[in-house]
Amino acid sequence: MPLNVSVFTVDELRAATDDFDDSRLIGAGGCSLVFRGTLASGEVVAVKRWVAGTDAQLSLTELMNELYTLGSIAHPNLLPVLGFVCQPPELMLVTLHMARGSLHDALHGGNNTAGAAAALAADSLDAAWRLSFLLGLTRGIQALHGANFVHCDIKSANVLIGDDGRAVLADAGVARRLIADADAAAAATGTRVIGTDGYLDPEYQHTSTLTYKSDV
Repeated sequence: MPLNVSVFTVDELRAATDDFDDSRLIGAGGCSLVFRGTLASGEVVAVKRWVAGTDAQLSLTELMNELYTLGSIAHPNLLPVLGFVCQPPELMLVTLHMARGSLHDALHGGNNTAGAAAALAADSLDAAWRLSFLLGLTRGIQALHGANFVHCDIKSANVLIGDDGRAVLADAGVARRLIADADAAAAATGTRVIGTDGYLDPEYQHTSTLTYKSDV
C-alpha cells in the first residue's frame, strides 16, 4: 500500500506550476509532461501530468503503478512520492524535485539546470563517486525487488541525480509486481513486452517472461 501521500487538487497544482506554463516544463515522456512546481508551503516539487487524449485506462494504470511502487517504499535511492491527483481526465503525480536532472540530461544535455552537466563531469572524474553512484542505483533496484516489483524501464533518463550526487531511480509507470510460489522463482509471462527499445533485456524481449533479472 502507498505510504502517507497527499491528495492534491487540480487547482493547487495549477497554482504551483503557473497553470502548467511552458517555462516550468522540465521533462516529457510518451504520454506525460513533467513540470517544476512550488507548493503553497514553498516546497519545490516535480508534477507529472498525463496528457489529455491519451489512453485513459493506460494513464490511470501508470499512475497507480507509480503510487504502489515508488509510493510504497521509502528508500534514499528511490524517488519519493509526495502526492497525486486522480480526477479524470486530470491525472498527476507529485514527487520531490531533483534540481540536477537525470543522468541522461547530464550526459547528453536536456532540461536540467545549466550547471548539472558540469557538476556531473566534475563528480565523474572521481572513481569513488562513480562507484558510489552505481552502488546507490543497485540498492534502489534491490529495494524494489525486495518488495516484489520489477521496474521494467531502467535507463539513464529514469535515473536522477540527488543534490548530494546519489543515484535516485524514478518513473515506475510500467513496473510490474511478481509473486513467487513456493516451488518456482518469481516470474510473469505477458502478451506484451513493456519497456524501452534498446534497453530491454533480450531474454525478456524474446520470451515475454519477466523476472527480477530483467532489470539487470
